[in-house]
Amino acid sequence: MIPGDSDERLEAMAEITNRIAHDFNNLLCVLIPSLEMAHRNTEPDSAAREWIERTLDATDRCTDYTRRLLRFARRQQTGTAQVDANSILLDLEPTIRELAGNAIRLDLDLDDALWPTTAIHDDLCESILQILSNSRDSIEAEGRILIRTRNIPAGVLQTPSASDSRDYVLIEILDTGQGMPEEVRTQCRTPFYTTKKLPGILGLGLSTVDGFVKRAGGFLEIDSTPGKGTEVRLYLPRPAE
Repeated sequence: MIPGDSDERLEAMAEITNRIAHDFNNLLCVLIPSLEMAHRNTEPDSAAREWIERTLDATDRCTDYTRRLLRFARRQQTGTAQVDANSILLDLEPTIRELAGNAIRLDLDLDDALWPTTAIHDDLCESILQILSNSRDSIEAEGRILIRTRNIPAGVLQTPSASDSRDYVLIEILDTGQGMPEEVRTQCRTPFYTTKKLPGILGLGLSTVDGFVKRAGGFLEIDSTPGKGTEVRLYLPRPAE
């Protein structure tokens, strides 16, 4: 266990992850060009070429893992700007509907008078897609996902995470999936925690989302009931100006 409070441990873990990912990435930068050169200089139907292609596929997966590790390690970075959450959701809608699939009903309920919010555009897109991916995976057959946006005036929220003097923009993602037991819900934002026993699952999804929301000056809430579904709420601050 890394000593210190929760934020100190996460910062230390992000720093360690960053160093490991960069070192691993440096190795890939040597390995991939060498494999590509070997691939070009082997006979198309040879056994060696087949093995080289398999190894290149594996390095592609390694590159993806490294990218996700570095994204987690970026949790302390700044660079926020004013963004329109509704516009982002509408731009993502074709991707979201494809992600949900035909068996899941997807509804958008967007506030026409939504305030701008402070966020990093790409991080917000990735966070929305990550949460939706979790929602989709939690629905065994048919189900529903609702995405909703709302303005939350200062002083309305009765939660220790909210500031009484700050307006927030709320992005809610609700699903009718399996839901999570309390012990999973309380751990789901912990880095590298996952209940999915599948290759390539690093357990950084919700941890990365949580880091992005905090970096933007907001906070994340997750409520879930086994057998009924999950509600994820992203509270992002309204710019002071």
